[in-house]
Amino acid sequence: MTHSPETEIEIKDQSEAADYVLSVLDSIGRAVNQESGVVDYEAIEKALLSNTSKELVPNIQISHQFCSGVYMREMQAQAGALVLGHAHNESCFNIILKGRMRVLVDGRLMDVQGPCIFKSEAGSRKLGYVLEDLTWINVIASETTDVEDIEKRFINKSPTYLEWEASNQLT
Repeated sequence: MTHSPETEIEIKDQSEAADYVLSVLDSIGRAVNQESGVVDYEAIEKALLSNTSKELVPNIQISHQFCSGVYMREMQAQAGALVLGHAHNESCFNIILKGRMRVLVDGRLMDVQGPCIFKSEAGSRKLGYVLEDLTWINVIASETTDVEDIEKRFINKSPTYLEWEASNQLT
């Protein structure tokens, strides 16, 4: 089940956080080819990764669950978070347990509201704005329980992200 867009994204507080979100949203607007509708995810990712203020880092929690050849990656994100996922090398199921997010998936803009389930295809990348505190689960077939191995197989980190990751010495 998916929901048609019906809620406008409204930012009432013109604080530093709101200014940052607005600047990223402005960058996103410039990163969409108006003729073809193609989204330049690299430009969006650069805008998101340019954030240097710890106060503006969204509160996103990731947890991992395993059972009988299934890996579930759970993300919890607070309302107001702007989220860009890595491209996936394989298709997967997405389960929204609770909350609401306006999200661009596979070239479609939609509001997703828990509870709902949908499939995203290999190569897809998700860009979303969390409207209500959200719990989102990706379900992936995997015999291994090593998260690093699963990520190497399943996600395709962009050159922009890899450069940022190396410069910030993340693991």
